[in-house]
Amino acid sequence: VSSFYYAKNLKTITFPSTLTTIYGSDLVGSVFAGTAIETVDLSHTQFSTYGTTRSYGEPHVFVNMGALKTIKFPETLTTFSAQFFDGCSALETVIAPGVTVVPTVGGYSPMKNKAKLTTVQLSDELVSIGDGAFYNCTSLKKITFSGENNVIIINQHAFEGCDLEGTIDLSAACVISDYAFAGNRDLTGIVTGDKLLSISQYAFAGCRSLKDVTITSKLVKYGAY
Repeated sequence: VSSFYYAKNLKTITFPSTLTTIYGSDLVGSVFAGTAIETVDLSHTQFSTYGTTRSYGEPHVFVNMGALKTIKFPETLTTFSAQFFDGCSALETVIAPGVTVVPTVGGYSPMKNKAKLTTVQLSDELVSIGDGAFYNCTSLKKITFSGENNVIIINQHAFEGCDLEGTIDLSAACVISDYAFAGNRDLTGIVTGDKLLSISQYAFAGCRSLKDVTITSKLVKYGAY
C-alpha cells in the first residue's frame, strides 16, 4: 500500500499507460510520502480512481510528498479527495483537465494553503469550487473561467488570499459566495453573465485595484457588504 514510503532517494517514477487505480493509506501517508519525486506525470495513463485500504477515512494518495512540484493527470480523473495534496508544500503546478469539482471536506481542500502554487488547469466543464479551495495560495496569479464552461458555484473563501491579477471571466457563475475573492489586491476587473443570482457579503473585500465590474443579470441579490 505504501510501497515507496520514505524511499528518500527516489527521484523519478514512470507509470504504465494501463494504470487505472492507486491505493493509499489513511494511516501512514501516501504511497510516495517522503520521496524526492518532483514530477508525477499520469497524463498518458487511464488513472481515474483512488482509494484507501480501510473502510473509512480520506485516501492519502499523494500526501506528504514534500518535494513534489508538478503533477499531471489524464482527463479520466474527474475529482480529487479533499486531502489529495496534503503536505505537498512545494507544489507549483497542477494539470487536471478532467476535474469538474474541487471539493472541501472538514476544512480540508486539495490546493488550500499551497503558497508556491502558480498554475492550475481544470476541466472546461468545472461545476463547483469548494469552500476555501484555493485559500491562501499566495502565488496564484491567474485562474481562467471560460464563458463557455459550466462553473456554477464559487463557494466561500474559494480564492481568498490569492494574488489573482487582471480581469476574471465569471460569466458562467450563478453564485459568488462570501469572501470568494477577498484580499486579491491586484485584481482589476470582473465580468459576470446573465446566470448570476447572488454576490454574497465581502466577496471582493480588500480587492483594492478592482475598478471594472460588469454585471448584466437583473436577478442578482447582493450581500450586506
